[in-house]
Amino acid sequence: MRWIWDVGAGVTEGQVEKALKELKVYRQWFNDTILHPDEGTGFSAILILPCGSGEPKYRDDQNKPPARISACHMNYNASMIDLPQLVIPVGQVPFDSPSGGHNGWSEGK
Repeated sequence: MRWIWDVGAGVTEGQVEKALKELKVYRQWFNDTILHPDEGTGFSAILILPCGSGEPKYRDDQNKPPARISACHMNYNASMIDLPQLVIPVGQVPFDSPSGGHNGWSEGK
C-alpha cells in the first residue's frame, strides 16, 4: 500500500479539484446518455460488463508488482458513478492443477 500512498502524496489540491469536476461531468453524461433516468422507476437500463480476465489465477503464481492502472477501467464504472455493483460468475474456465495433477473447471469471472 505504501507505493500508492507515495503516488498520492504527489497529487496537488488543484489536481484533485480538477479530477472531481471531470468525474462530475462523466457521471452526468453517463446517467443522461447510458442509463436514461426515469422519474417513476429510477433508471431504465442495466449495465452488464465482463469482470476479470477469464484466466485462472493459481495461488502458487507470484503476484505482479503494484502498478498504476487507468481509473477509466470498466471495473470502476459503478464506483465512479455511485451505482451498486453486483458481480455474478457466468460460465466456466478450464484449468490445469499444477499441484494436484488434474484438470478441472472453475467458475467464470
